[in-house]
This record gives sequence, structure tokens and C-alpha cells, in this order.
Amino acid sequence: MFMKAHMLFLKVTKLNLALKLDPDQLGGWVSLSVCLHDTGELNDALQACQIALKLDPASPAAWTNLSMVHLALAQVEEAYVAAKEAIRLNPQLAESYLNLGNALHAQGAWIDAISAFRKALALKPDLVPALSSLGNAFRANDQLDDALDAFDQALTLRPDYFQAHSNRAITLRALGRVQEGLTSCQQALKLASGSADVHSNHGVLLHELGLLKQAEHAYRHAIALDQINQAITHFIGYFSWRNIIWYSHH
Repeated sequence: MFMKAHMLFLKVTKLNLALKLDPDQLGGWVSLSVCLHDTGELNDALQACQIALKLDPASPAAWTNLSMVHLALAQVEEAYVAAKEAIRLNPQLAESYLNLGNALHAQGAWIDAISAFRKALALKPDLVPALSSLGNAFRANDQLDDALDAFDQALTLRPDYFQAHSNRAITLRALGRVQEGLTSCQQALKLASGSADVHSNHGVLLHELGLLKQAEHAYRHAIALDQINQAITHFIGYFSWRNIIWYSHH
């Protein structure tokens, strides 16, 4: 994980230097927006996309990246519009359909999201994030067996894709296979110990198995990593269940 972050930092530094020398490199700004997104520098990533689109308003790649950044900023409507524009400019970009599907999912349009993810996979069958997102949409639409199959396909292609392990875990829980779900979530933790969502899911599974002290530890870990996290809701529910009042300053 450290090595990956270090490599991203070096890449961002190199791109910034190149763009200082030649600020009219469209490809440089497009690449920089992806790197900044991956390092979590979302406002800078947004600015890089906007500069790229000033250089070429008809760049499908820039519109696709803009959609991706808007999604990361929870700007769902803007992400939807950018994805649609990317598809209009180039209907063969699988990533644009992936972004469109994620925007539709965020809007609760799960059937349309499933359709978008399937279009992405028709163009690029090995696009693992699309398989994982398809699984999430299936799960939201109560198609649990289809969801599990999508996550399994994603993990066949990329066994290290922690999001699929984590979402597979919650799907197994919904199917009543909680112990299997815990095993899958523990695999996600090995791959992404710094993910608040994974720790939150871990807490849910431990809680359901009656492992209350371990569940409390997982919820607290999730909250420490991300204060604005679903774990807070789960954690309060946990303490309510034990008839203990919990205050946010504890």
C-alpha cells in the first residue's frame, strides 16, 4: 500500500513538472486528474479535468474523468451529466458506462444502473470495477444470487480487489451465510486495513454472530478512520441494543 502511494506521488510530481513546462498537454491534464483522484486530492482532480476540457471540450476521456471525480465528491447529478456527455462523444468507452451506472445507482435507479454496467462489461469484459458495481446494483435490487456471482467473477479476475471481498461479505450476510461473510470480510481487511467501510462491514458481521466486544472494536476502528461513516449508525444501534447510552465525545 505504501509503495503504491509513493508511486502515485512520484507520478503526480512528474506530471506537474511536465505541465509547468507545457501547460497545453491535454493528455497530461487527463492523466493528472486520474492520479489526483486516486490520491484523494479531489478538488485538484476536478480542476485538472476542467483545464483539460478548456483545452478540448470534446475530449471523451476528460468528460469520463470529470464524471469519476464528481462521483467521488458525491456530486451525483454532475457525474450523471458528465458521463452522458462522454458517452455521446464516444459510445465505446466502457469506463463512461461504469460512471453512468454508479451515478444511477446513487440515485436509486438500480435497473438502469444494471443496464449501464452490462454495457460497460460488453465493451470490456475484464473491467473489474464494473463487475463489482454490478454486484452492488444486484444486491440493492434484491438479486442476491446474481450479486454473489458478479462479485465472484470480479475476484476471479482480481483476487486483490478488496471492495468485491467486502461487498461479497455483506451479500452473504443477506443470504443468511454470516460465517462465510465474515471470512470474506476478513480477506478484505487483509487487503485494505485502512478502509472504514470494510471495518464497518466487519463490525456488522461480528455483531450478528454475537461477538459483541469484537464488533465494538471494529465499529470504533471504522469511526476513527472516517467520522462520516455508516459505522456510526451501526455503533449507536449496537449500544442501543445493549441499553448503553453512547456520546460522540467518548
